[in-house]
Amino acid sequence: MTAIATVPQAQLERHLHFRELAWALVAANLAGSLVTIGCALAGFGVWSLVVGSLVIAAVRSLVTIAYNGSPVWPDFSRGIQPVRHMLHFSAHMLGNRILWYWTMNLDLVILGRLVHSTQIGAYSVGANLASIPGDKAMDAVNRVSFPTLSRLRPNRAQFNSAYERILRMLSLYGFLVGWGLAAVAPEFVHVVLSDKWQQAIVPLTMLSLAAPLRIITAFQNTVNNAAGMPQATSRVLAVTSVALPLGILLGARLGGINGAATSWIIVYPLLFLISTIYTCRVTERSLLGNLHLTFIPFLAGSCMLLVTFLVRNLLAAHLPVIALMGVEIAAATATFLATVHLLGRHILQDALGILRDLLRPGRTATPETAT
Repeated sequence: MTAIATVPQAQLERHLHFRELAWALVAANLAGSLVTIGCALAGFGVWSLVVGSLVIAAVRSLVTIAYNGSPVWPDFSRGIQPVRHMLHFSAHMLGNRILWYWTMNLDLVILGRLVHSTQIGAYSVGANLASIPGDKAMDAVNRVSFPTLSRLRPNRAQFNSAYERILRMLSLYGFLVGWGLAAVAPEFVHVVLSDKWQQAIVPLTMLSLAAPLRIITAFQNTVNNAAGMPQATSRVLAVTSVALPLGILLGARLGGINGAATSWIIVYPLLFLISTIYTCRVTERSLLGNLHLTFIPFLAGSCMLLVTFLVRNLLAAHLPVIALMGVEIAAATATFLATVHLLGRHILQDALGILRDLLRPGRTATPETAT
């Protein structure tokens, strides 16, 4: 169902018609949600999720094709000659997606062999909650950044300028949301999920701490691809597909789901560094200069974690959990924004400027607004 809309979606992305793609996604999610709830109320049980997923895929494809004007059918009359020059790039992209899927799902396969199913459920809940902010952000950012950076590739200065601005914005978002969720994980699980999911606290905390580096690494892979160097991404993902599962396996053997979750914050900084080195080679930038772009958000996130820890220790005995979580969120957000404002006010202003440009009607994303 999704395959028939792949080329129409690519054509819309190529022409930066992201508003149409957004409407297709909204329509699909709305239809899927209504169908899922209806099936659940009708007693379909777990099959409600299956039917809802199929409806999302079908509606999104149909709306995308409608916005594109018509479906695109394959033409085999001239063989592969017209697309021969694309095969090398496409092979790397296909391999990258396979490696990424393998790496991001192998943790559950490993844990399925080592721990009880209830523990896998707790780990899965924590991992899914931790990945939601990054997955949703990168889905939107990649759709805009890839075609925009691809158009800017002939002009290295504009390409690097756009790369720097988007990287700073993602760093702010990743450390604020990811480390913010890690900071309030115990209260979040108690309030949102209930105490029966206490085992999910450590996985949620650890994977949320790794979330900013995952977001930045994913964006750097997109930058490599947009620069016409998907082989750099292939090398990064090849290392990731070996190092991360090995770390999870070792952690799971030593500490169960908590050990597996902790392995993310041990292994992923190394993977982030490897990714940054390759992206610096592609963009012809210095490693220290690239790391400097993420330093202030990192420092602000560290201050946020410290303040939240102090607030919890001071007020946990005096406030109900839901009130404590509210105070922690307010204190964490204020600390993060105050630190960024104090150390790099221009970073926050620039990030807000990019966001306004992306959301402004009629100026979804152009090379001019990207630079």
